[in-house]
Amino acid sequence: MLEGFRQADGRQAKRRFLPEKKDGYPTELVTPVLPGVVTHVLGPPRDPKFRKNRKVPSTWGFGEALGPVSDGEMASPFPPEWRVDPTRLPSRRPFQDRTLSTIRLFNDDLLYAANALEGFLNGESLVLVLEVGRARILLTGDAEVGAWTTILDNEAALGLAASATLLKIGHHGSHNATPLVFIREHLAKSVPALISTQKGEQKFRNGIPFTDLIDALDARKMPYARSDERPSGGLFTPDPNGRWIDCLISC
Repeated sequence: MLEGFRQADGRQAKRRFLPEKKDGYPTELVTPVLPGVVTHVLGPPRDPKFRKNRKVPSTWGFGEALGPVSDGEMASPFPPEWRVDPTRLPSRRPFQDRTLSTIRLFNDDLLYAANALEGFLNGESLVLVLEVGRARILLTGDAEVGAWTTILDNEAALGLAASATLLKIGHHGSHNATPLVFIREHLAKSVPALISTQKGEQKFRNGIPFTDLIDALDARKMPYARSDERPSGGLFTPDPNGRWIDCLISC
């Protein structure tokens, strides 16, 4: 990523490391590449202790403090349709049991490493507000507890986030990515929301999108579109082939 971006004429793209000012976030970015758009950057937090924080506080409105997903038993990342029926396996396996055990241990290590890396990358996720005329689009990425804690504690950052006229729900609707207190007490009613998610029974999906989150959206009369369900009428117009969903907001 540091070397691969190029301008249209082949020259190296300009890289900026934010925030550029010592007083930190929020900071804004204006570029001729996006004419008429002001990008407000609200995160990630610079303090490592905030980036690593994954424990959901009780003040978020979920009723009780919620911790991070357990790192105990690792669920398979593959749904049933991608698994081979044991009855279809060949009678003679190409590897000895000892070799298979070694491979299995190696794969388990990779799964745990990937799980730990995911938590780190989520803590580094950008939080942006794109200002286009009167529209303000809040993009939270996969930001988790640390980023939201710094936003809720920063009056200017919270004000920008709360001014959103379109909300992209973070981290597939997980419990550790969207404080209910932000939706209930700061975000205006009827703000449309988008959720890239896929419900399922697998453990790695962790019950997403979180039921309390959906209930909060409904209570605030916030129309929302999910990537795993076809929206009906209103602001959202799905592509007939299911490839995208259009949302018309005022600018």
